[in-house]
Amino acid sequence: MGRKVFEEHGFSLKGRILPLEKFQLFCDRESGAVFSDNIKKQILERADGLLNKEYPAIYATDYMIYKRSGNRSVFEAKQFERRNDMLTFAYAEYIERNGRYTDKLCDLIWLILEETTWVVPAHNRVRAGVNGCLSYEFAETVDYIDLFSGATGACLACVYYLCGDILDGVTPLIRERILYELNRRVITPFCSEYLDVWTWTGRGRKANNWCPWIISNVLTVCALTVSDMNKREKIVKFSMECLDGFTASYQSDGCCEEGPGYWSGAAGALYNACIVLYDMSDGYINVFRDPLVVNMAEYIAKVNINGDYYVNFADAHPKVNSVSYWMLDFASLCGSHLMESFIKSKIDGNEPKYSREWHFPYRGLRVYGFETAETAEFKSPRKVWFDGTQVAITREFEASNNGFYLAVKGGHNDETGHNHNDVGNFIVYADGKPLFIDLGVGEYTSKTFSRTRYEIPSMRSDYHNLPTFNGVCQQNGRAFEARNCKYDDESGALELELTAAYPTEAELTQYTRRASLENGEITVVDSFTLVNEGSAVFNFITRTYPQNIRENSFEIEGRNVTFDSALTFAVEQIGCASVEMRYIPKDWQTDKLWRITLTGEKFDGGKKYKFIFRVK
Repeated sequence: MGRKVFEEHGFSLKGRILPLEKFQLFCDRESGAVFSDNIKKQILERADGLLNKEYPAIYATDYMIYKRSGNRSVFEAKQFERRNDMLTFAYAEYIERNGRYTDKLCDLIWLILEETTWVVPAHNRVRAGVNGCLSYEFAETVDYIDLFSGATGACLACVYYLCGDILDGVTPLIRERILYELNRRVITPFCSEYLDVWTWTGRGRKANNWCPWIISNVLTVCALTVSDMNKREKIVKFSMECLDGFTASYQSDGCCEEGPGYWSGAAGALYNACIVLYDMSDGYINVFRDPLVVNMAEYIAKVNINGDYYVNFADAHPKVNSVSYWMLDFASLCGSHLMESFIKSKIDGNEPKYSREWHFPYRGLRVYGFETAETAEFKSPRKVWFDGTQVAITREFEASNNGFYLAVKGGHNDETGHNHNDVGNFIVYADGKPLFIDLGVGEYTSKTFSRTRYEIPSMRSDYHNLPTFNGVCQQNGRAFEARNCKYDDESGALELELTAAYPTEAELTQYTRRASLENGEITVVDSFTLVNEGSAVFNFITRTYPQNIRENSFEIEGRNVTFDSALTFAVEQIGCASVEMRYIPKDWQTDKLWRITLTGEKFDGGKKYKFIFRVK
């Protein structure tokens, strides 16, 4: 696996952490917080449009609805808009300083401070023997920090730091209350014994995006509001220990197991945390040029297919539209020409936009002063091999909208909290358009992260481009994995032994898949042996209905797919009526998605079979 980056660099904190009174935003610049003229205009226009907005109450039943039905969006929509708009009013008043936005800013600050908990219902902790439909975190009982309580704290810290004199001009009680709530809900829990039992911290265990996401925001609260030097040093020390758990959970290839949709909140959150650490230490704590951090940064450029399409293995939508100027800053700090040219090609000379980065306000503030970047040409790498996570990518030509594109994954079926049972899955694009797809992920509900997660079709192997043997799908768990992985550096072909990805009920003696893009043709070769007489169904997922169906071939998006005539062709519409599935077709810009099945019955036990699928 990866490395404990901060520990390896051997940073000594004594005397290196700046006191609050000497701290400066973005110490590698002279001016701290800066808003470009273009960003100022966007912020003020947005703030003006919000001046007459009324904010609905957040009711107890809004919180309860998650426990009752699994719905997250009712509560979160109300909570999130308060934070987004609070930052907008804070930035607008900081820019203009004439009092036009102060009352609205105070209203939103007070609304947020009065919320019983900043932890969303989906992350609510349950007290033993008590119905957990509401939070017990009132008075001095806060014992948890989740993604959004940490982000809420960071937002309030930014408001406290930037608008302190403005708020004090109304009454110093506002900033006193902010400090009180930040200490009660963020600082005190983080500095307590709870840090050793929270599962997201990465201290002695595998960490996912929660770790850098929360740590980056705890550090923001610390940097901008904590005056006690012992606490400042303690929080930095604990934060680096946690971040080491996160980097140690990565393979050296930098591949984000959670998929490109989570890269912004994973590697991007690490960038946010590293920027705060850099500023708190006046540039001393700096890991941006570390090879692992560079690889983590470059992942997003390496998995881009064409336009906004990305390799969407795991819980990932097929399109990621959030290319932003902070990514360009990340590339620059890492010294990555690959990532820098990629981001510039996506920005394409467009002006920076006010993105309302309430989940990561510190990195938002850092880039609001950026001027328009020049465009650049990005040459897509024709071959990418993530050797640790076993993801192979091959494209026919450098131009992303030309020729075939093949991505194949090995790995295992316990890849973070966003795992799909998809070992051996592949996706195919032609001329930048999807042919065989990974469905991705739909709306999150309580079911998504429950024991019944793998009842959701998009999580199951039979709704990926994978076979089902004797009616049995792959199973989740670390033991269900690819073995004897063989990658051909010259051709980009990937061969995987996939027997162990299936449970014993599949009655597989052996199953191997080889996938390649060579000589303008994609070939998938599946070889298997069953224990006893049985069946195999080869599944293929598409966004368009197959055309020109013949005995041993069909067409998708004008490309010809051939298969063994011994297999029986069928096609069915994928059911997307459930809450967890209903938005997936929209992701693919269609109202229907399809599963092609090629079925073989009565394969003899002990006999080796080989089936070849070609896309031309």
